[in-house]
Amino acid sequence: MYMQSEVVQVFYDYVRMVDIFSCAATYFLIKAIKNDDRKKYFILAGIATSLFILTKQNMGLLFWIYSIILICSVSLVLRRSVKEKLIYFITGSIVPIFITIIFMLINGSLIPFFNQTGGEAVAAKGGILHILFNWIINNMSSFINTSKFSIICLACIIVSAIIKKEG
Repeated sequence: MYMQSEVVQVFYDYVRMVDIFSCAATYFLIKAIKNDDRKKYFILAGIATSLFILTKQNMGLLFWIYSIILICSVSLVLRRSVKEKLIYFITGSIVPIFITIIFMLINGSLIPFFNQTGGEAVAAKGGILHILFNWIINNMSSFINTSKFSIICLACIIVSAIIKKEG
């Protein structure tokens, strides 16, 4: 059973896997933060995030970066050590990617993989600069319109963290 009502083409089912990996990574990060920084949850979050990267490279890398920012931010707000958490998260991230790279090397598919995901895909979308920065130009009015709300939300989060810490 699919999570959406319309007919889904089989070759787009990877999106459901991306959903699963992102939800799993988020779940493990929350468990790690709530359960006194259990190392296994940071490792599992890293594994789920790397599976996300292996499924959809561009969004997976963004998710990985945001996960690192989350780990650092929460650690700083809660006055906990950042280094150990990042080591476990990054270690969990590296293992599946390393295994996949070895598998691709053995099968001779590593170079074609990089050509397809890095070369041909980038060229088909107008080049790396277009991919990285054109979305900003296209959405500038939306950024401006929502920035006030975002700043208010961020302020509320910071204030609630400070109140919780002092209380």
